[in-house]
Amino acid sequence: MLATLLALASLPAAYAANFGSLAKSDSAESTAGYAQFSLLFWSADSNLTVDLALVLAPEGWQVDFPSTVSIAPGQGGEAIFNGESYVRATSAKIEVNHAYSKGSIIISASTRPQSGDIAFRQERVFNLSVEPPSGQISRSPIKDDQAQQSNIPWILIIAVIIIIFISLLIYKFS
Repeated sequence: MLATLLALASLPAAYAANFGSLAKSDSAESTAGYAQFSLLFWSADSNLTVDLALVLAPEGWQVDFPSTVSIAPGQGGEAIFNGESYVRATSAKIEVNHAYSKGSIIISASTRPQSGDIAFRQERVFNLSVEPPSGQISRSPIKDDQAQQSNIPWILIIAVIIIIFISLLIYKFS
């Protein structure tokens, strides 16, 4: 028994953070080629530094955001209800300048390991989509393949009617 207690006492310390995050909205309507998102981060029990990185964006899009966000328990500009109580959250603004098109960006947020013998790194991935304004309808011309596919049911119906008509003629005159 004593040996077990001594073995447990000699284990290295491990630190994990009570880290939370969310996107206020995962889609945004673009205005004049510009869209903005807000990511919220909070920690209930320790100071953390969160590293943000752009994982994927359409070619030609410019995505601006802070590379790091420092969060501390009880500090931040927004209050979030976590199911038990309200916590303060720190906001990171993501600004997207794009070519008036629909698309998605992917942002990764990961905590820096805390000091200790064993450290955990938590990571979140945000898939954020940009939509054209609701009054603006994106129209694309019908391609030849699409036009041919829409005519296939009519061709089949006409072929079946002709086959039935010919079968009736053969039956009547034979």
